[in-house]
Amino acid sequence: MWSTINKTSGNDYESQIPQFQQYYDALIEGEGADAQYDALYDFRVARFDDSVSRNPYFFFAPFAGVLVSPAGFSFPVRMMSNKSEEFPEGSLSKEVLMGFYAMDYSTSGSEYNFTYQVGWERMPENFYKRAIGDEYTIAGFVLDVLDFGIKDPRLLSVAGNTGTVDSLTPVDIGSLTKGVFDAATLLQGNNLECFIFQTIQAAGPDVTANPNSAIGAPLSNTILNILSGFGCPQLQSIDQSQYDIYPGYKASGGAI
Repeated sequence: MWSTINKTSGNDYESQIPQFQQYYDALIEGEGADAQYDALYDFRVARFDDSVSRNPYFFFAPFAGVLVSPAGFSFPVRMMSNKSEEFPEGSLSKEVLMGFYAMDYSTSGSEYNFTYQVGWERMPENFYKRAIGDEYTIAGFVLDVLDFGIKDPRLLSVAGNTGTVDSLTPVDIGSLTKGVFDAATLLQGNNLECFIFQTIQAAGPDVTANPNSAIGAPLSNTILNILSGFGCPQLQSIDQSQYDIYPGYKASGGAI
């Protein structure tokens, strides 16, 4: 979200102050987490549009795009917010947000001049975690994903630029899954979760299929546990040739 590849630092972990400030400015202080998340919608769409308009290799994959990308927007207000009697769903203050992301600022009139201390990200002293039994679950996260995706269906689409900017082209879900899922039914029941997690199983990195790797077995077991309660239509395989028109998919080494 605000730690994409930076031409100056050459890495993908240093925060970019302009993007952080957009989140900071969109955050409504003194409101509950539900209202705070809703207020991030315009920022979410702006970040998507920025990728489409500037990156000819932009590829919004089933897992990395549709499911993981939204986490950068929902996780701060859902998991970094402090709960109280006034805000049982939590409320994220800008002070706590800055502490987590190692940001400080000076003021010049009404303008904020942020500074970023690389490596100083930490748990702020006035932060307290969510209560046991009130965890932010996968189900809650998926509802947040759907909330924004219903407003802008592009955020739920598997799509990418085809080698030039502003060439966003969606994947035909029916062809990709050989008819098991399609765009018309993807939002029905648990179909979205089924599609994403079964796609990981069908075309994921080799590590998920290697029980001897450090994370292979735990990741595979986690996916199986998630899917076991969904009653998913059975996806046997995916037609990866549907990704051939996206140079970003090829450049990523087939990342999903």
